[in-house]
Amino acid sequence: MDPKEEVMAQEPLTDDQKAKIVEITRSDLTGRFGKVLTFPRVTVFTRTDRFYEPYVHIRVVYAGDGDALEPAWLNGFNRQNCTAFQQFGVTGMITQSYVEKSEDSEWSESMKAALYGQNAE
Repeated sequence: MDPKEEVMAQEPLTDDQKAKIVEITRSDLTGRFGKVLTFPRVTVFTRTDRFYEPYVHIRVVYAGDGDALEPAWLNGFNRQNCTAFQQFGVTGMITQSYVEKSEDSEWSESMKAALYGQNAE
């Protein structure tokens, strides 16, 4: 297989692959930012780009001072973990997004109030 094709072609992820990505992601983020941030949820799923090519997306929900996140370090996350990801078969493109816990719909008080008609704690 051409190396370019290998990077672009990502098979659907298994639950084991997702769990390993979550583990690596949470461990690295906690190691780097754990004194000021927590990461209550890391979700991994496959998306499709505008050319119908699948890729892996990591969605990180964080709690704490978001100003502590370092864009330069976060942008290098894939390069730092490329070898680890490849060891369990994740060879395609990986993207990430970071969402503050209060803005995450699962945690949002306004969403809970809208769904349940009360202030959920």
